[in-house]
Amino acid sequence: MRVMTAIICAGTLLVTGACGGDDEGDEPAGSVPVVEAIDDAPSGEFTLVGLLFDDGGGLVMCDALAESFPPQCPGERVVIANPDAVTADFTEAEGVRWTDSPASLRGTLVDGEFQVAG
Repeated sequence: MRVMTAIICAGTLLVTGACGGDDEGDEPAGSVPVVEAIDDAPSGEFTLVGLLFDDGGGLVMCDALAESFPPQCPGERVVIANPDAVTADFTEAEGVRWTDSPASLRGTLVDGEFQVAG
């Protein structure tokens, strides 16, 4: 009976986590996800939201990270033109650093690269 209860609880957790919604509302108001920034190239200052990633080739903001270790940035990405202006809580392993949670950076998109304000 305990095994069945554990299986039911685990199944409920998996289903609830998988059906958590469309993640809208998780980002600050007025923010732009990486994919939208690439597709729409907003003009003026805006808040870019995504996961920060640097494998030694320069800091980028990714729409998602692969679940490898260390992770990779396989999808859409925006190059951060002035990485020294970024302060974030990075995880680091094997020469790669990344953020585990989405970061929000305020700035402008110039020639396809994001210039952090400040």
